[in-house]
Amino acid sequence: MRFSLTPRKPNLPRLHLGNLPTPVEPLPRLTAFLGGPKIWIKRDDLTGLALGGSLLFVRRITGPLTELARAADRVDQGELEVQVRIRGKDEVAALASSFNGMVGRLQAYTQRLEEQTMELERAHSQTRTFCGIVQEIGALNTLRDIGAFLARKFQPLLQASQMAFIILNDSREAVFLITEQETTEMRDPAVVQNTLSFVEDLDRQQKPIFTNKPMLASPPLPQHFHSSSRQAVVPLSHGDHSFGALLIACGGECRCSAAELDLVTAMLKHAAGVIKRAVLHEEEIRELQNRLESTVEFCGIVSKDAKMQVIFKLIEDIAPTDATVLIQGESGTGKELVARAIHQQSPRQDKPFIVIDCSAYPATLLEGELFGHEKGAFTGAIRQKSGRFEQAHGGTVFLDEIGEIPLPAQIKLLRVLQTQKFERLGGEKTLSVDVRILAATNKDLLQEVKRGQFREDLFYRLNVIPIHLPALEKRRNDIPLLARHFLRRLAVAHGKAIDSFSSEAMRLLLDHSWPGNVRELENTIEHAVVLAKGPRIEVAHLPAALNAPGGPATAPVGKPTLVSHEKQLLVETMEVCGWNKKQAARRLGISRSTLYEKLKKHRVSPPIKH
Repeated sequence: MRFSLTPRKPNLPRLHLGNLPTPVEPLPRLTAFLGGPKIWIKRDDLTGLALGGSLLFVRRITGPLTELARAADRVDQGELEVQVRIRGKDEVAALASSFNGMVGRLQAYTQRLEEQTMELERAHSQTRTFCGIVQEIGALNTLRDIGAFLARKFQPLLQASQMAFIILNDSREAVFLITEQETTEMRDPAVVQNTLSFVEDLDRQQKPIFTNKPMLASPPLPQHFHSSSRQAVVPLSHGDHSFGALLIACGGECRCSAAELDLVTAMLKHAAGVIKRAVLHEEEIRELQNRLESTVEFCGIVSKDAKMQVIFKLIEDIAPTDATVLIQGESGTGKELVARAIHQQSPRQDKPFIVIDCSAYPATLLEGELFGHEKGAFTGAIRQKSGRFEQAHGGTVFLDEIGEIPLPAQIKLLRVLQTQKFERLGGEKTLSVDVRILAATNKDLLQEVKRGQFREDLFYRLNVIPIHLPALEKRRNDIPLLARHFLRRLAVAHGKAIDSFSSEAMRLLLDHSWPGNVRELENTIEHAVVLAKGPRIEVAHLPAALNAPGGPATAPVGKPTLVSHEKQLLVETMEVCGWNKKQAARRLGISRSTLYEKLKKHRVSPPIKH
């Protein structure tokens, strides 16, 4: 069925929509919309047009929504760099704008989470590092090991080649300077006070400091720190107070940043307790060493040898008595030290200790030296003089080298030992004294008695308590102990900071035979101290006799040495002079005391008379 909206005009054109052949009258609005003459359309064509418009409208609505859905899927898969296009100002555009804002906020939040995660990882890594440092430091035993370990840990971080720790002990009496190479303890009051002021300044700062000039003088600061153009100082604190610092010498341009120094400060705070315990441990070790050394030192005699310990015990037993003691041993073994130890341990310790070197006086003078003389007793005696026995009244007389005393004087000495009475030379008045007699000799007096050079009755009067001192070669384990003892004393005496021996130098000391015993060792150490320039004794500082193979200690048998020539010259000269020491000294061009020393050194004595 067909119908038309207006009267049919057969000549008007027809609009066909689709395949529908049915014409319809043109609608007024559609005509106006088309802007042309009225068009006659069929009803089915109008339905198709409406459907097409609806499809276009739906597509316009669903397109942005589809794009939003796809963007949401990408965000769900982890892509945050997603934005959708905004078209127009309708509701869909508002939705797209909200979506873009949400994605932006999500992106910023995710970035903050990543940064926080990195911070947590960094903090966790630092915590692991701290724990590792504390664990490793706890396994170290010395301040030197700790200083070297921390220097290795901090060097890559700070990019500094020179670092040093300066640390005060708890009592504020010592300063420890720790570098990667060594640890030095200083007890000089000026150095300690300077370091204390420096640490107190750090206490007020409580943070790392950059400086263009050294904050600490030298000593204790190593000299190379003064040539550095820029330095950094990190306080070392435990609790609320600083007890030291890490000193960093920046070579050239300083690359240490505040953040790096803050990290080092935090690490040192974790390690401070371990460092404090190490300082305490170091002081305990030094105290134990001092106590150990005090146990091996007895009244100035240093030894840990079992034979010497027996002698120390014997001295303690005989010192409270007035028994006469005969001390025998080679030259340089310390016979006078033993005599002084007996006197110091005796009730007479506050009274005089008189030493008489019997080999230093000729026979004509020895008697006057021992017992004194009256005015006019001999030519030159212009006044009365009291002898050594009078001077020692109430105390102790030490007769050194008693084997050298001439026979006439031996008779008078025997009377003094028996009666404690004597007369001055040229006098008639008998004097009484209260003295204790100690005697020493490097000779075998029993053999001297057999040769007729020493009175038998005097020998037995002296040999009440015999003490035989072993040669240094017989107690070689005392050589390092004695060497260090002499080094400390002589370094102070010569104003040098020497505190050790190289291993090669100590080996040379141990290999030497020491014919001069402890006295030779002491002279050798003094020779080395005088020549040494650094903090320890090297082989080059020791006497040439020890350095040279084939020296006196190791000379091949049968080859002449300087020592043997000297002894031969002494014997020949004494024989020519009839064993007159005054003439022999004049003939050799030396003093009488020097002659006595050389005779004693080479053990030269007159031949036995038959």
